[in-house]
Amino acid sequence: MPPTPEPAALGEALAALPLLVEDVDCEVGTVALPSFGGVRPTSVVTLRGRRTAGRGEHVGWTETAQHHFAAHARVAPRGGWLATEPSLEDRLGRLEPLEAEKRAAK
Repeated sequence: MPPTPEPAALGEALAALPLLVEDVDCEVGTVALPSFGGVRPTSVVTLRGRRTAGRGEHVGWTETAQHHFAAHARVAPRGGWLATEPSLEDRLGRLEPLEAEKRAAK
């Protein structure tokens, strides 16, 4: 097995891989978390392309934030590009933080 590359080299190698998004799904739910006061809202976004899927959790602290994210994820653009392309952020857009998230970040 080859050695793991340095973080910068690994980041460059990953950024050079093409990204193809054919489908986006987002499931909103809750997860038991006693330290949060019982349950914490969560959502898991799944990107699919080329018979492959990748998942990630959106960590927002309110149910409203989770549904806000899910609404944007469901209409995210489909297509192919490289993560290094300047237009990636333009294609995906930006989610403006909700007021509650802005306050929580302070």
